[in-house]
Amino acid sequence: MVHQGRHYDDFEVARYSREWWTQVLRNVFWVGVVTLMIWVYADLEISEPREFTVTLKLTRKVDGETTLVGQREWSTTFSAKGSRRDLTRFERWLVDNEDTIEVDVTDYPVAEHDEPVSQLLARSPAVLRHNVEVQAITPKQLPFRVEALESRSVPVQFDYINATIQNIEVEPGEVTAVASTSAWVRIDEATDAPVIRTRQEDLTLVDPDDNRSRTIPLIPIIEEVPVMLDRGVVSVSFEVKNQPETKTFEVTVTRNEPPNWDAEGVWSTLKLVRREADPTWTYTITVAGTNRDLQRLQPEDIRAFITLTDADRTNTEQWIKRDVMVYFPPDSKVRLADRAPSIEFKLTPRQP
Repeated sequence: MVHQGRHYDDFEVARYSREWWTQVLRNVFWVGVVTLMIWVYADLEISEPREFTVTLKLTRKVDGETTLVGQREWSTTFSAKGSRRDLTRFERWLVDNEDTIEVDVTDYPVAEHDEPVSQLLARSPAVLRHNVEVQAITPKQLPFRVEALESRSVPVQFDYINATIQNIEVEPGEVTAVASTSAWVRIDEATDAPVIRTRQEDLTLVDPDDNRSRTIPLIPIIEEVPVMLDRGVVSVSFEVKNQPETKTFEVTVTRNEPPNWDAEGVWSTLKLVRREADPTWTYTITVAGTNRDLQRLQPEDIRAFITLTDADRTNTEQWIKRDVMVYFPPDSKVRLADRAPSIEFKLTPRQP
C-alpha cells in the first residue's frame, strides 16, 4: 500500500517483525567480523618478548694504525620486543648467522672502553633492520681496548737442527714486524734482542755437495707473542760443516691390536698372513745422530711395531700396507735416517 507523499520504505520496521530481526542479525554479523579481524591483527602484531642468547663480536676495520686488543667475543643474553613477524624474522636471521651479532667499533679512539651493551647492539645493522627493541641485557657493560700499532725492524734467524753449518746468509736479513703497544711491552720484558725465526729445518739428510739455497717460511711470533710481518718467506743459503753419523740396527717388529680382540677370540678365527715371500719380522733400519748417541743406543731400546684396527677384521680379501712405527728413548737425540719400513698383510679366516 502506498500513501500519498511517502514511500513504504520510509516507515519504521515493526519491532520483532521478520524485517526487524533480519536487520539485527545483519548488524551483529558485521560487528563480529570486524571484532574478529581486530583480534587476528592484534595477535599477529603483538607478541610477548623473546629471550635470545647470542655471541656479540666486535670488529674494527684494518687501517694499519690501530687494532682491537684482547677479548673480542662475548656471550650475551637479552630479551627483544616487537611484532610477532619481526621477532620471527630476527630469530631466523640469528640461526642463519650462527647466533652471532657483529658490531663495528672502528670509530672508537685509542683508549680503554667500557660500553653499555645496549649501545653496542643499537649500532648493529641486524638489530636495526629487524625493528626489534632490545632490553634486559646481560652483561650490561663490555670492556674492550683499542691500541695503536707499532712497527719495528727485526732481524731474521735461521732455525735448524741435526747439522753444523757455516756461511749462513739470509735475504732479507731483517723484516718489519707490526704489533700493538702492549704486545711490544711484553716482548721487551721477555728479551733485549727480539728476532723472527724461520720454520725449523731438519738437516739430517742434507748432502754437503747439494746446493744450499732454499726458501723458508717465517714464523710470525716473537717470544710467544704473535706479530704481523711484511713478508712470509726469506731466502737462506749455507754450507754444511759436518753431518751426523749413521748406524744400522736390526729390529724386530711387533704388532699392537685392540684390547677387545683377546676377549672376543679374534685370533681363534683369523690369522695374519704376510705378503712377503720371506715373512720375517726383523728389519734393518738406519739411524742418524752423533757418534756418542749412536753408541749409547741399543737395539732393545728401539720400539718398532704396526698397529692393527677393528677395520682390518672386515678386510679379509685385500692386502693392507702399513708403515712400521719406530720410537726411540725420550732422552735420545737420534732419528731415522731413511723412511721406516712398511709391511703388507691381511687377516684371513682360519680353516676349521
